[in-house]
Amino acid sequence: MLLHLGAHTHRMSVQARAPMGGHAFWELASPSLQDFPSQLRLVEVWDQDNGFLTIKTIAFDFAAEDDPLAEEGRR
Repeated sequence: MLLHLGAHTHRMSVQARAPMGGHAFWELASPSLQDFPSQLRLVEVWDQDNGFLTIKTIAFDFAAEDDPLAEEGRR
């Protein structure tokens, strides 16, 4: 296992986990899209072709211009 992605929390967190008798992995917790700030989240896994992997996370804000619902969510 490389990554455990959980999504039922109210805050963003990343922690390294090293269980006894197993391989280490990353645990990423992501809040609901309804929690402030309302953002989309993207998780990318990159193979570096040298025996290593890279995990990249990006948060995207909604475009609120001329969209009253998105403006309300950002407010």
